[in-house]
Amino acid sequence: GVGYSLSGLVAQMRDNDMQWQQGEVTVKLAKAYGYCWGVERAVRMAYEARIANPDKKLYITNEIIHNPEVNQRLRELNVEIFEEDDGEQGKDYARISDGDVVIFPAFGATVQEMQLFKDEG
Repeated sequence: GVGYSLSGLVAQMRDNDMQWQQGEVTVKLAKAYGYCWGVERAVRMAYEARIANPDKKLYITNEIIHNPEVNQRLRELNVEIFEEDDGEQGKDYARISDGDVVIFPAFGATVQEMQLFKDEG
């Protein structure tokens, strides 16, 4: 998340009275910033799922959140993300096998997806 960096701009701002200045431009960091609780929780759970299941295939039924950097980091951890599909067939979950881990994104899943995975167990 936004507040996790130990050396980035936000970390520097926290160490400098919550602001950054260059020339005549001053940027102030809000007291409360970052992702909402549900998004933070979803991202943390996805990372924890990878740690808890190092040898299993992990899938997310869509981007975990609408943030390319977070989704790329998950891909780097070998978490496969089913991209949005505009076709009439929908997403093809056939490659998910028994024992694989399926994660739903922070903003949920369709009723059809929930029923499909409930039926599959």
